[in-house]
Amino acid sequence: MPTADFGAYPDSLTAGTEVSSTYEGRHVTVLESDLLHPSHTDGFVDKGDPVIFGTVALQGVGVAFISAAAATDWVAVDTEGIWNLSVVASNDDGNSLVVGGNPLFINTTTGIISKISNVVTQVPFGYAMGQVTAGATAVIAVKVHWDPRLTVGAALKGFDHVQGTSSDPIVWGTDGSHVKTNTFSVGVLTDYINYERIHMLTTADITAGGVYNIYSRQDIKHAIQNMVGIHALEYVTPAVAADFAMNQILGISGQVYVNNPGKTITLGDQISAGFFSMDQSLTSALTGTFPAVNGWINGVFVYMNGIEHDNSGRTAGVHIHQGGGATSFPDYGLFILMESANALAAVKIESKAIGMYGIEFESELGFGFETLLRYSGGATVANATYFLQIEPAAGAEGGGMLLEDNTDNTADSDYQIAVRLAGDTVTRWLRLYD
Repeated sequence: MPTADFGAYPDSLTAGTEVSSTYEGRHVTVLESDLLHPSHTDGFVDKGDPVIFGTVALQGVGVAFISAAAATDWVAVDTEGIWNLSVVASNDDGNSLVVGGNPLFINTTTGIISKISNVVTQVPFGYAMGQVTAGATAVIAVKVHWDPRLTVGAALKGFDHVQGTSSDPIVWGTDGSHVKTNTFSVGVLTDYINYERIHMLTTADITAGGVYNIYSRQDIKHAIQNMVGIHALEYVTPAVAADFAMNQILGISGQVYVNNPGKTITLGDQISAGFFSMDQSLTSALTGTFPAVNGWINGVFVYMNGIEHDNSGRTAGVHIHQGGGATSFPDYGLFILMESANALAAVKIESKAIGMYGIEFESELGFGFETLLRYSGGATVANATYFLQIEPAAGAEGGGMLLEDNTDNTADSDYQIAVRLAGDTVTRWLRLYD
C-alpha cells in the first residue's frame, strides 16, 4: 500500500505548478516498497522488471528503469513505451497463442505477463507486439500502457450509467448498490448473440458453499407493485411479417448434464433442472382479490391466456417428455409426495368449460398402458375410506347427473354410473351395491 505522500510527489504544494514535463509525465518515481514486481533472490526490483504500483482500486503499471538495493530506494518507472518483456502464452481457459495486438495483463501477485484477464488476479498491462507459441514463455516486444481499471471490490465496474444522491454520492469502488442500469446492444450476427455469458470453471474442490452463476436476492421492506427475481421477456415480432424457421423459444431454460462415468456422486439433496422452494411464516396472512387466481400460493404457476391459434391440441400448460431408448430406466413423469396431514388432494382439476376430459389417456405413439389406474399399498390403510368418492350425487335421478338412483331398470343394484364406450351409441351402466 502506498505511503501518504504517494511516490516522489508530496501533497500541499502550489496548485498549477508543473510536476514533470518529460515525455508528458509518462515517467513516475515510486518507492521500491510500493512496487509489485517478479520475485528475485534479494527481494528487490530489478532494472527492466514489469511492475505494478498504486492502490487496489487504481493500479498503475510500467517498467522499472533501475534496480533497487533497499525498500527505501526511489525507482523511476516508465508507464508507456515498447519494451522487450517475458510473456506467457496462456489465457483464462489455458494455453493460447499470443499474436501481435493481443491485450496483455499482469498478475497482481507474481508479476507474470499473459493473456489471462481475470480481474481478481490481473490488471491490464499493454499489448503484444510479437508472437508466442501457445503454452510457451518467450521474450517479445510489448507496448506498455497504463490503462486504469474502475472496480467495485474485485469486479469491473463496466456499467453504462450510475447514479447517486446528495446524501449518497457515487464513489468508485464502494459497492454494487449504486448501479442503475446496464445497457448493451449488438448488431446482426450469424452466430449466437449473448447479452451476458458466464462460464465458471472450478480449479479445486469447494468443500463449503457452492457455485452460483447468477444469484439474485431482493430484500423488500416496503409495499411495491411487483417483485421478480429473474424475468425473461421474449418477443417474436418480425419487422416485416414473414415465415421463418426457429428451433426453440424459451423464456428460461435449465439443463443439467452429469458426466462422471464409472464414479458415484453422492447427493445430499437432489439434481433438478429447475428447483423452486416456497416458505411462508406462520402469521403472514395473504388475501386475494378478483379474479379467482389471485391470492394463491404456488410453487409453480403456469398462466396460459392468449393462445389465439388452434394448435390441434398440442398446447400444454405443463409438458413432460420422458425420453425412451434401450438404456432408459423406470421413472415417473410426475411425482407428488404428500407429507402434510392438512393436504387436500395431490391433484385438483377445476373445470370452467364443457366438452372436455378430466384426465385423458393415449397410447397410440408408444408402448401402451398396462394399467390406467393403480393403487399400491396395504389393503387396510389408516384414514383411507373410499377408493372412489363422487360428490354430490346421492339420491339424484336423471337430469344429466353422473350418479343416478337405480329406479328405472330391473337390475338389482343400489346405484349406477353411466358409461359411454368409444364409438358406441347407447349408454351403459356400471352398477354399485351396498
